[in-house]
Amino acid sequence: MSSTPDTILHLPVDTCSCGHALTFVQPLTHLRRQQIEIPPSPCEVTEYQADVKLCPHCHRKITAAFPPGIDHTITFGDNLKALLLYLRNADFMPFEQLTRFFKDIYALQLSPATMTKILGKASASLDGYTTEIRQDLLKSPILHADETGFRVKGEQWWLHSLSNTHLTYYDIHRTRGSGATKEIGILPHYTGTLIHDFWSGYTQYTCDHAYCNAHIIRELQGIYDGYKQDWAREMRGLIEEIYTYAVQEKGRSPIRLGELERRYDEMVERGMAENPPPSSTGKRGKKKRTKALNLLIRLKAHKSEILRFMYGEGIPFTNNQAERDLRMMKVQQKISGTFRLVEGADVFCRIRGYIATIRKNGKSVFQAMGKLARGEPFTLKEIRG
Repeated sequence: MSSTPDTILHLPVDTCSCGHALTFVQPLTHLRRQQIEIPPSPCEVTEYQADVKLCPHCHRKITAAFPPGIDHTITFGDNLKALLLYLRNADFMPFEQLTRFFKDIYALQLSPATMTKILGKASASLDGYTTEIRQDLLKSPILHADETGFRVKGEQWWLHSLSNTHLTYYDIHRTRGSGATKEIGILPHYTGTLIHDFWSGYTQYTCDHAYCNAHIIRELQGIYDGYKQDWAREMRGLIEEIYTYAVQEKGRSPIRLGELERRYDEMVERGMAENPPPSSTGKRGKKKRTKALNLLIRLKAHKSEILRFMYGEGIPFTNNQAERDLRMMKVQQKISGTFRLVEGADVFCRIRGYIATIRKNGKSVFQAMGKLARGEPFTLKEIRG
């Protein structure tokens, strides 16, 4: 119950069931019940009438100044803008549904063009915040990177995500690989540990790399299920054992860690013996390598990146953080489909990244949308405070 209700209605009792008057009897106490209600739906319209006067001395026509923000014949208030920003970017409501919502609930006709203008202005106010978050990501000791397909103008574009436990940043690009990450411009200057899913576009950078073991475990299980190779099942068990010891139990015995690493090497060699490289077949060249052999080559060549969590304090075991950050963006695509303009996709990604960061830091998203509607978004310092 609220300790500061907006309205208190006193309900007197004037007569006892026996018929005796109680009008002047003081109450022993009060029983409290509260009803929570939203405001009535019609919009509140405020009209500003500015005086226009003719100076009798100089004969100039003088008009009273309108308040800040009242710069067109019709403007929309910050609360309305905040609700639009929330419904569009937090709840992924398409423009057609937004138009219907404001008409049904508030008897207000909002066109997609008007909504697009409000969203674009909000996105532009995030310029300073975007600069801040890009700089802060470069200082992060750990970054998660991932990418996923994103429909823009009916074409396949790519949504790129960089994040940690407190920050989320999205950007879009026509391509998936290193050209995109170079143009986005964060990873070429990053010096911490990058967590990702073996995508070659990330491996060119000189920062430390750690690979997602959730992907490794799924591939090992697939090899065992499809080909019944015991080394794959045992390797999965070993990686899970290393996780239990090094991460959950925080074990740091050099002897035990060395033994676990030795077993890792032995299992890779067993797998290699069971999956020799394909031999030449004459004119047609070499046979294609099996999935098992490809995985084994990766396990051997990138052992330090796969087992980095084993020795690095706080190095994540998986890239699940990045996958969580991308999951809701895929939901948006399922609900709204393609973006008609690149600018619209860019606006959505910028505001959505701001929302994701707000949520990670336990702040109110609607309050953040209110500040964004006023052109005064939270700074990173305020978000963390």
